[in-house]
Amino acid sequence: MSSKIDGVPRELLANFIEYSVSVAGHCSDWLREKEELRALLAAPVVERQPVAWEIRYKDGDDHQGFVQTEDQASYYRGMAYHVIPLFASRPGQVSVVMPEHLDFLAGEISLSYTEGWNACLDKVKELNG
Repeated sequence: MSSKIDGVPRELLANFIEYSVSVAGHCSDWLREKEELRALLAAPVVERQPVAWEIRYKDGDDHQGFVQTEDQASYYRGMAYHVIPLFASRPGQVSVVMPEHLDFLAGEISLSYTEGWNACLDKVKELNG
């Protein structure tokens, strides 16, 4: 388990949660938020590993190329290049704006296409809550 969360020591966060007091006067909200923070600290930590690294020149930061192993990234780091880790997916949730449902317009879009399009959008919405 990582001893830090975004660079902040887990122990410091745990102590802050344990010894903090409500200053806003909304004790129920404060207690609920305190329990949420405790749950986050108790959750298992998933360490993400880079899948590749982008290599950039230090001077000017121009793109040089990509490497796929930690050894290669370390080599370029040692040669004073700017090495940027790349991950398979972004952390956290990403908002996606879904297209609108289609209205059937005779002569422009077929009924089966319209029904399929709308059913697909409905299923995506259902799967994402």
